[in-house]
Amino acid sequence: MKPCLSRTTRLLAPRAFVLAIALAAPVSIFAQDGAAPKPAVDLKPGTAHYNMRLEAGGHAVLMDMTRTTTAQKGMWLVTETTTTAGQTQTDVTTVEKKTLIIRKRTVQAGNTVADLRFDGHKATGMISAGTEHQTVNADIDGVIFADGGGGEDVLAALPLAKGYTTEFLNFNFALQQVKRLQLRVMDEETVTVPAGTFDTWKALITSLDGESDTYALWVEKRTHRLVKFAMSIPNLHDAMATAELTK
Repeated sequence: MKPCLSRTTRLLAPRAFVLAIALAAPVSIFAQDGAAPKPAVDLKPGTAHYNMRLEAGGHAVLMDMTRTTTAQKGMWLVTETTTTAGQTQTDVTTVEKKTLIIRKRTVQAGNTVADLRFDGHKATGMISAGTEHQTVNADIDGVIFADGGGGEDVLAALPLAKGYTTEFLNFNFALQQVKRLQLRVMDEETVTVPAGTFDTWKALITSLDGESDTYALWVEKRTHRLVKFAMSIPNLHDAMATAELTK
């Protein structure tokens, strides 16, 4: 079950979301030249642990996810590790300090490895699955932001407030296509997870490209810490993945 989750949600269609409810959309904060949103705070070094649950086709799979952020030569190195039933997937991103713009991403799930670089409006790299290799060499029409491991932490660093809306770009490297996404803060919400009870902003991320997934974040108002997230995955037997902070 885990390899299927890895390839569907991370490798084959990473961060693909869609508008699931009708919203009166306010003016979005998004530069016409594809510039990234401006964070309100920087990331912080440390490790967060989450319990993750995937429900699909009448079955449930439990996973552990750990996200570690360390400083490295003017950059943040964010390592996300997901494990279940003895299987491990890693998603490592390198983002600039303060701007939080992604520069590198490396994903490994089983024998599948994707190694990417983002420089200006260019994405390059290689995807390898055993003896098969695919070159990534794509022109992109903006700055890739909040993608891959730690992407939720980057979104949590934005100046969230009720009604705040912004747009940003992710990169589906299997298809070598840019994904246009929108984040909107829906409301305040108090949520209880294994780590405790938190006053949060609830944000909804949706696709501007007509995809059929939805994605929600709950971010602690005071610290900008990611407390919970939930993702629908229609192309995986209408699956739903949720993760809650444990410590």
